[in-house]
Amino acid sequence: SQAEYQEAINEYITMLKIAPERHEHIITIGQLYRYYLDDNSNALKYYNKYLDLYPEDVETNYLIGKLYHRDNNKEKARESYDKVLILDPDNLNAFLSLIELDHEGVEQIKKTYEAFNICKDARDSVNVYERINSELKQYGKLSEMMGNWEIMRKLESTYKTFMESGLNPVFMAR
Repeated sequence: SQAEYQEAINEYITMLKIAPERHEHIITIGQLYRYYLDDNSNALKYYNKYLDLYPEDVETNYLIGKLYHRDNNKEKARESYDKVLILDPDNLNAFLSLIELDHEGVEQIKKTYEAFNICKDARDSVNVYERINSELKQYGKLSEMMGNWEIMRKLESTYKTFMESGLNPVFMAR
């Protein structure tokens, strides 16, 4: 329940007062606000506190961009994603997020294919295909989607275990 998450946040705040050097708790508090209490304002407050200490933290800058993106503050989201790409030029998530901000529809699909240039491994490629397929489905481009799905399936077999690729979809189907 929300009360339990708020209690957990209060405990982390108390731990920070006792051991202020435990900076990782700042991020945890932000994540609790964001993911469990849907409180972007307080999440942003704690992410920014963390960035005051570690301004070059790529993941926190990206999380801030996602918060702004969710709140439809495109300018602030772009600033955060751009900072991520300055710190980590091959950051796939920031690259894809900028494409989502700047492009829509078929143009977004075409631009997303460019992300393969910075993919580091099969998981990255599958991530890109999943995003592309999500858009292809919306626009009824099913044959292209099925072709991508076939490529994804082959890529996934290079890193997923039998349980992940074979049994889980059967038992996890809704």
